[in-house]
Amino acid sequence: MITNLSIDPGSLAEKFCKKGTKFDKKLSVLINSCWFLAQEIASNPIVWKTVRKEYVKQVTITTKPTKRGEWELDVFHPSYRVKRLQ
Repeated sequence: MITNLSIDPGSLAEKFCKKGTKFDKKLSVLINSCWFLAQEIASNPIVWKTVRKEYVKQVTITTKPTKRGEWELDVFHPSYRVKRLQ
């Protein structure tokens, strides 16, 4: 693991360039390393839990019944209580 953050990413990527592979250029090494890091972060259960918690906290679903729904969903209809979601 690299702990020295003063190293230029381009010069570090040059160490991993190999001719004849898909990592023959600095840019391809940097792009693939970013993709790998994103996959590692996304598969972390703590990240899942945090994202799910924020999603539930901030997402709202609202509905409005159509004219037919207003007419059809009277007080005695089984779905009367769920005609408007929030």
